[in-house]
Amino acid sequence: MKSNFLSFQDSSPCPYFRDGRISTIEYFIPGKQDSEAFHTFLARGYRRLGKIFYRNICEHCADCIPLRIDTDRFVLSRSHKRTLRKNGDIRDAIHSIPEVTEEKISLYESYIHSKHAHDSHEDPADPANILP
Repeated sequence: MKSNFLSFQDSSPCPYFRDGRISTIEYFIPGKQDSEAFHTFLARGYRRLGKIFYRNICEHCADCIPLRIDTDRFVLSRSHKRTLRKNGDIRDAIHSIPEVTEEKISLYESYIHSKHAHDSHEDPADPANILP
């Protein structure tokens, strides 16, 4: 995939494991044409924070690599079925199509400002910084 983007790496103590591992993260700021390939980047293991895509590329570790599951082709294994039986008393339901509400926006803004406000000079809750 040919792109016009800015990419850089940063190494620091691993935020996922507190056993002295060093985490290396590749950051990727896509160009305009790259934002159209949003799902392609996610399928390649990138995560997204605002306009920045990032992925862990640690030299000797792959413990926190994100997984994507094709739900249309997913088949339960015997282990999955056993787990479902053991947890048969747990119920979930989707009661409506998800929608953006003022309450959800407020909750999201509270989360972003408490966890990620130090990560950017831009307002992290600004929809322009969230959407691809």
